[in-house]
Amino acid sequence: MGYTKVTICNETFARRFFPDESPLGKRFSVTGKSEDLMEIVGVVGDVRFSALTEDVRAEFYYPEAVFPQSEFTLVIRTIGAPELMLPAVEDVVRDVEPEVVISFPQSMEEIVSDSMSDERFLMLLISAFSAGALLLSVVGHYGVMAYSISRRRREIGIRLALGAPPGGIVRGILRDGVLLTVGGLAIGLGISLVCLRLLESQLFQVAPTDPWSLSLAAFVLLTATAASSLIPAVRAIRLQPADIVREQ
Repeated sequence: MGYTKVTICNETFARRFFPDESPLGKRFSVTGKSEDLMEIVGVVGDVRFSALTEDVRAEFYYPEAVFPQSEFTLVIRTIGAPELMLPAVEDVVRDVEPEVVISFPQSMEEIVSDSMSDERFLMLLISAFSAGALLLSVVGHYGVMAYSISRRRREIGIRLALGAPPGGIVRGILRDGVLLTVGGLAIGLGISLVCLRLLESQLFQVAPTDPWSLSLAAFVLLTATAASSLIPAVRAIRLQPADIVREQ
């Protein structure tokens, strides 16, 4: 019988191939040959190697002495700034093997940041377009409300002349503006639920239909449009009823 090599697997590997039993002590071979048998002696947590958004794969790890490699990665946990430990690590490695060359030293924060560079650029791009869309919606909403109030100048002037409280007029205008925004949100929400599916692959631990994110977006839009409605509403209550009636 061939020599059995030891290995450790990740949690996904254990769940996939040994769903109802412990994987410890189990043997397998990736080639089907008895001399390549591997015995699982441990289970480790899942790791995403390339990007945080990638799916976790079933993986197993074997000792470097069994399958020597010309290159390998050394991961060290440090206390304090990692860059301060680099000279000491290099000295230890040279003492063990003088011919080994340490290249591309990086902290884990740098590795994670580099892996998310594409997603970060995409989010910045989307944020810029979103800010532009928000600005356009606020300006457009202000224009609609200002035009609507200009068409109601006589009505507002007569109501002020008859003693209508300015606060009531402002609240009525704000209510009309908010209702207009709510109607747009109802339409936009259905469209956004379709478009968000396209971004699902770019999200990490956030659902494309996350209620908190959608609620925050709706709150920001409602607040912005309410503020844009407030300006023409305040201007409306400053109208002089006599001047408005004289204009008509």
